[in-house]
Amino acid sequence: VSRVSDTRKYCGENFIQLSGEDASALGFNAHGGVGCISVIANAAPKLSAEFQKAMLQGDYKKALTLQDKLLPLHRATFLEPSPAPIKYALNKLGKCANELRAPLVTVNENTQKIMDNALRHAELLNKYMQKLVNLKNQKLIADNKKTRYNYFIEEEIECGIVLEGSEVKSMRNGR
Repeated sequence: VSRVSDTRKYCGENFIQLSGEDASALGFNAHGGVGCISVIANAAPKLSAEFQKAMLQGDYKKALTLQDKLLPLHRATFLEPSPAPIKYALNKLGKCANELRAPLVTVNENTQKIMDNALRHAELLNKYMQKLVNLKNQKLIADNKKTRYNYFIEEEIECGIVLEGSEVKSMRNGR
């Protein structure tokens, strides 16, 4: 981590230094880094953005709180060769399939348990599961299946439209 200070000293304040490892990003940025090429941001984009924003604003207390929330996830992500652990996490969050090309293999059962606990610790798995429960309790009128297959819906906004003519009859008949 001290290398960041040396690089800043010799290359100047305007030389952009990015951490390449999530778990050490806090120390890296405290020494003069300005961000992170993050693996965890794929599974926890909002928390990762809040973490980086807090550090850039010099709010290290908030950054440390977020670091503590994300640290088990940082560790679990590198228990096995990348990208297997993060693909497993993304699958658990409904963002992609847990499929890898040979010679890579999916994570073992022990790593799955550790990753599940890390996702719960970061309050990611709980929020995703709650979204699924909420969706099951809503009446669905129309759905774009391809969108839900290809993308994870981060936020939904309920809105209304006025239907006139033949659309009304079709909607009532569920078509």
